[in-house]
Amino acid sequence: MTGEPWVAVLCGIGVAAASALIALLGLRWSASRPGLVVAAVLGGTLVRLLLVIGCSVLLLGFTNVAPLAYATSLIVSYLGFLGIEIFLILRKRGSQTQTQT
Repeated sequence: MTGEPWVAVLCGIGVAAASALIALLGLRWSASRPGLVVAAVLGGTLVRLLLVIGCSVLLLGFTNVAPLAYATSLIVSYLGFLGIEIFLILRKRGSQTQTQT
């Protein structure tokens, strides 16, 4: 028997939000260190991947979270947060380009 679907949805959103927070912190850290942007992105991606895998294994293996609801909410939330990240990066890049001209 699986748990309540709304709990699984909240868990998926939470894991995706934690991943987005790591990305935001990595981007803010690398903003003052232009030579380390690639290292921050690659390292941040690795940390995010391990976080998502680890949390998913723990939640699905040791709790009664509904797998389909969790996976669906994780994927949708992850893509939503990724869209917000891209928007913020492009906006910041656009404002930097305007100040340089």
